[in-house]
Amino acid sequence: MPALELAILDVSRMDDKAMVGDPFLQIALTLLKYVRVAELDAVLRSLFQMLSQIVGLQQVKDLLDTIRVYVMSVNPDLGEEKMNELVSEFRPVQPEPGSVADQLMKKGEARGEARGVASGIAQEKANTIRTLQTILGVPQSADEQLAGKSAEELQAAIESLQQQIARRLH
Repeated sequence: MPALELAILDVSRMDDKAMVGDPFLQIALTLLKYVRVAELDAVLRSLFQMLSQIVGLQQVKDLLDTIRVYVMSVNPDLGEEKMNELVSEFRPVQPEPGSVADQLMKKGEARGEARGVASGIAQEKANTIRTLQTILGVPQSADEQLAGKSAEELQAAIESLQQQIARRLH
């Protein structure tokens, strides 16, 4: 059986002063070491400053996209809004159309719009239920009673109330 030796580097125990050499390696090691710490925003600021000194504008944009995606996928505490704020402090660049950051923003916007539409539909159905209950002369449902119901459940309640009204009319 062949002998295999692996060199393992635990960057969490590595002294920051030992991270020398190629600036990109320094940035990568620093990100790996600090990506899950509470002080990540301060670390990112220093990394962004280092980036501004070693690369051109186009390469900075590409690296920022990569750093954004990595940080937002690993650190649950630093959201997209805070990450964008940090990036804009460093250099007021907008995500390029079609870039990873742009795609993430569009995905978040679409998700927010979908939630807003669903919330609006649910509110409309809840209002319809209350109106039908008023017509029937029964107590109106409270927000808490209707809030946990799915769109299908709300629609079923509307149909039931409509049937009750129809029976009263005949």
